[in-house]
Amino acid sequence: MANGVPFLSLMEVAGSKVAQYVRNRLEIEWRQIEVLVGKGANGGDGLVVARYLARYYDVTVRLVDGVPRFDGAEAMLRAAKSFGAKVQTGWQADPAADLIVDGVFGTGFHGTIINTPIAHCYEAINHRQIPVVAIDLLSGVSADSGSYHGPSINAVATITFGASKWGHWGYPGAAMRGELVVADIGLRMIGEPADSWLDPDTAKEWMPSLNQLGHKYRRGRVVVVGGSRSMAGAPLLSAMAALRAGAGLVTLIVPQGLADRIAAPPTILVHESPSSHGSLRWSDEETRLAATADVIVVGPGLGHDVAPNVLESVLGLGKPTVVDADGLRLLKQISRVKPLPPMILTPHSGEAARLLDLQDVNEDRPKAAHQLMERYQATVILKGAYSIIGDNGKLIVNPTGTREMATPGSGDALAGMVGSLLAQGLEPGPAAALATYWHGWAGTVAKEHYGHSVVATDIIDGIAEARRRVEDQVRPNLAPISM
Repeated sequence: MANGVPFLSLMEVAGSKVAQYVRNRLEIEWRQIEVLVGKGANGGDGLVVARYLARYYDVTVRLVDGVPRFDGAEAMLRAAKSFGAKVQTGWQADPAADLIVDGVFGTGFHGTIINTPIAHCYEAINHRQIPVVAIDLLSGVSADSGSYHGPSINAVATITFGASKWGHWGYPGAAMRGELVVADIGLRMIGEPADSWLDPDTAKEWMPSLNQLGHKYRRGRVVVVGGSRSMAGAPLLSAMAALRAGAGLVTLIVPQGLADRIAAPPTILVHESPSSHGSLRWSDEETRLAATADVIVVGPGLGHDVAPNVLESVLGLGKPTVVDADGLRLLKQISRVKPLPPMILTPHSGEAARLLDLQDVNEDRPKAAHQLMERYQATVILKGAYSIIGDNGKLIVNPTGTREMATPGSGDALAGMVGSLLAQGLEPGPAAALATYWHGWAGTVAKEHYGHSVVATDIIDGIAEARRRVEDQVRPNLAPISM
């Protein structure tokens, strides 16, 4: 609008795109469509949708909160009626529609829909199991975070405009949106957003290539510090993933007595440190060994009995460091090493909450990612469905992965892949983002082979095939569709 495009023109294009999707993309048979219309601009989009669809279907416009209150709304309502749409007011306890188009609340909504007319509509829709197409966002989902307070509802598709919003990637909004379609309504002139999702072109561009005259020492050396009596295998998973992702040399530093238990393959060097009751202790010998690394991964399987000086000693070397698992617990306990080396933190939601002294970070994951970056002056991977990568104040969403990856050791493998890409010369932001994207593809490969029975070693075995998919720029199933 600031560039001279009239408000109603944008609304016209947006509504026509939604109608186009309903007619051409959905493989569902129906005759009756009900368009839920709110009082704002989202409701105006809904009126345009109703006018277009009324040419082909039995369409009812349901004014959930009265006639929309913007200039031109009454004329748009008359236009919808002139094309055959019926108009009703208020919610219906038992809708007879075959499809619902939700145009009640859009990006400006904040709060809860509990005990509102749209909540009653959702309950009736759920009872009838009617498919829903959402305009921009499901009503009640926060555009800024994805938070939602209301009856459970799932769309078959969400058609948004110009670019995706955080409400499509945060929790629980991401699980409710269905297929995400980004429709072009002429907003590209505004410029690139600060935050984005990682697209196949960028992922391929970041993937390291092999030098014809290269050798193992030029592909980077990763040292993994971890392991304990109760979690012996975690550092080995990180080391194996680092090798599969292209690191030239990988060394494990584990507590004394673990080498025989983990039975590392001969491609991985193993050093046993002093230990106390099965937990790792640090000495000058470990310092000398870790100092030969290009990158250090610290934390997988360390356990709860490791002293904070282990992490202080690692960070004091000044090497790029991936801090994972129990390393994150130590991060809160240490006296800050200054200057801090480049760090990549890899917390899941619970670990992130502890790092930030919060009860729950999932209510606003983008905000939590920013807080982690600022508090710890680090690159961050906030793990989970649609992991968020934060670097230099900007956020990237990962669109790859599958729920079967929620298995012990999956995060250890990711930490190793991040370390590997750092060692091969990527900057922390691209290394974190590409590793997460590639790791998600490896999980998808594992799911294709093992269904719901994926374990962490399956993900590591999928790294090679996943690399081919990244290099072939295969589009992830969870990525938005352009329209």
